[in-house]
Amino acid sequence: MGALQARLVCLALIGITAAISYNALYLQNGRHPAPFSSDANGSAKAKRTITHAVPRRRPAPPARRKPAASVSRDTVRAIQRELGTRNYDPGPVDGVAGILTRGAIMAYQHDHELPTTGEASDAILEHIVLGRGGRTGAATPEETVALIKAVQQVLAQQGYAPGPIDGIVGEATRKAIEAFERERSLKVTGRISGKLLREIIRVTGVKLTEPSSS
Repeated sequence: MGALQARLVCLALIGITAAISYNALYLQNGRHPAPFSSDANGSAKAKRTITHAVPRRRPAPPARRKPAASVSRDTVRAIQRELGTRNYDPGPVDGVAGILTRGAIMAYQHDHELPTTGEASDAILEHIVLGRGGRTGAATPEETVALIKAVQQVLAQQGYAPGPIDGIVGEATRKAIEAFERERSLKVTGRISGKLLREIIRVTGVKLTEPSSS
């Protein structure tokens, strides 16, 4: 091979190499499968995985307590019968939760350190019969508050100073009940009971279904 031919072959190889390099660097779309230089930061970014924030679950609303179902007449009769045998004077065993029954339940609850609601229920019957349960956690019913107010008003009219007519058996009301019981030769308890209500009705003639307007 002559010198001229060798020079032409060398120039051809240089041209081919230059064309390949130009094509790889400037004419290819996307990232070269084998790049000439490595980028550490680029590699780290490529390895990152995209995470999406998971929304927090809202706490479920507290379950609402269903209103208590009305107690059956048979349950009321059973309560009246059981309280009667225990000398709480709930009135006649007729299945009607009147004021005497309410007062007897209040006295029983007071004596056994239960919430004094005066309300006939399956829970109070279970406690009377089995000695367990009885705590419903319910607020004092309006009927019981009205009954306490009526007792307070009558005691105030009779000069016993029961304190404010507020439907709460506080210290002044307890002392007024004790004074009334003492003068009427009743067992001094300082609590509302069927016996107390019966004696108030007998002495004053007031029905005690609600506070009087006078």
